[in-house]
Amino acid sequence: MYCRLVYEGRTDLPILRTAMIAAGWETSSLLPDSRNGKSNIDAALASLAQEAKARPVVVVRDLDSDASCGPQWITQQSVTARWLTIRIAVRSIEAWFLADRSNAAKCLRVAERIITTSPDDEPNAKLALVALARRSSSNAIKGRIVPRVGFSAVVGTGYAAWFEESCADWDLRAAEKHSESLRRAVKAFATLRERYEDFLNGNG
Repeated sequence: MYCRLVYEGRTDLPILRTAMIAAGWETSSLLPDSRNGKSNIDAALASLAQEAKARPVVVVRDLDSDASCGPQWITQQSVTARWLTIRIAVRSIEAWFLADRSNAAKCLRVAERIITTSPDDEPNAKLALVALARRSSSNAIKGRIVPRVGFSAVVGTGYAAWFEESCADWDLRAAEKHSESLRRAVKAFATLRERYEDFLNGNG
């Protein structure tokens, strides 16, 4: 039983893999598919829906400011298929990372009390993460995450590698306590697996 896991970029995969495994999927059953940005995901939705007529496809993208909420964006796409599950990180995957406040504090070298308890409400969780990094007690972390003065980049050149490393001890169960969009995503991943297993067993 295989499932194509479609996402925006490399920093998304560690958290999404953890969420899928928590939902009961085997690591070996996942087919990671990085699309290098949400615009490429959007352009491929129709073809992904075609694939999802035959086997499970999970699509996860950031909401950013594209709609007022995840369900609204999904409805606007008018794309459905029997085995297609689309989930939205509200408003970005960084919100799910920050939802595990203990791990985020440790990795950023900041006090846990300054990390939001409502990451889904952050209009731009990536910028919120960078703002926290500016307050880090570690100059090395600041150097990796905070963009250099005079450059237009949103994050520092070491951000992607730092984020992937910081997801190693990310605790999904702790994060679910602070992110409704994460809880709903994990539930949707589990429901898709259960439905498809029933189908394979001749019960659906």
